Amino acid sequence: MTNPKASSEGSGPKLAWRGEDPVAFSAVQAALQNANIPTYEIDEHDQLAFQHVGAPFYGIFVRDEDVARAEKIAREALGEKPKK
Repeated sequence: MTNPKASSEGSGPKLAWRGEDPVAFSAVQAALQNANIPTYEIDEHDQLAFQHVGAPFYGIFVRDEDVARAEKIAREALGEKPKK
């Protein structure tokens, strides 16, 4: 997680956003940081370069208790309509 003060007690990481667009990845990452939501990011093309197939994959994980808020912030950052 990018926030060193984040508590890791009982809250494993959950996927809050994923995609192939590096610009969207950066926008979501910045929005979550501005909201003080600790994140852990993955870039498949970095970790699995030898298995690269197709476009790169990006993922942003957050604590379990932050998932709903993080998903809402991600949609807003990308200009998507809210889920009902």
